[in-house]
Amino acid sequence: MSDVPSIPRIEECESVVSQWLDLVLPAPVGGQGNVGDTLSHLTSLITRCGGQGAAAVADALRAELPRLRHEGLLDVRAAFEGDPACESEEEAALCYPGVHALSIHRLARQLHRRKVPLLPRLLSECGHRRTGIDIHPGAWIDHSVFIDHGSGVVIGATARIGAHCKIYQGVTLGASSIKRDTDACARRHPTLEDHVVVYAGATILGGDTVIGAGCVVGGGVFLTESVPPGHIVAASRPVIELRENPEPPPVSFSI
Repeated sequence: MSDVPSIPRIEECESVVSQWLDLVLPAPVGGQGNVGDTLSHLTSLITRCGGQGAAAVADALRAELPRLRHEGLLDVRAAFEGDPACESEEEAALCYPGVHALSIHRLARQLHRRKVPLLPRLLSECGHRRTGIDIHPGAWIDHSVFIDHGSGVVIGATARIGAHCKIYQGVTLGASSIKRDTDACARRHPTLEDHVVVYAGATILGGDTVIGAGCVVGGGVFLTESVPPGHIVAASRPVIELRENPEPPPVSFSI
């Protein structure tokens, strides 16, 4: 019988994702996790994925925990301050998928940086399943980022997102068409500098595309070129046509 450890399935990674959120998010979601249990679970998953030096990776994560908890708090605060419908930071921590997706991504990125095979992608897919937000573990995301609603957001492997950015549902930070044998480390995805807002349905493509600090990218924009800081990018407004409905609803009806 082979001594190769069995590769974990995504479903098996869900529990460590829940443990991680307990560790890094502020109360009422977090603050109750057991650091030792969570890191022990991660060590086992790293080993099963064929990763080397699992104990050293776990020790590095332990050292990073204070910073990651602080970033989780800043993301929660960004969600509360960025959405007038949010009534408290507790609501943001409990209910906002963007907050959870970012916290899961920060774990996946730590493992990706340390060359752990497969597990970062398994964890990112857990986040995708939970939230509808697809973030590759290679993406670099600063603090105080708010992904509002979030469904359908896609953030590619070499994307960079600065601090205090706000991204709405259906946004794609993707790559232009490339060949399969392209250098995996090459910049293929866009950069958002600090304080950029990208509204729903916008698509921004290409590793040379930099959206300067303080820019606003309007909904439905398709963008493949850089924008200087402090600008607004808007798509042409559609022509609205009003026609009389030939079959109006009845004045009264019963069910």
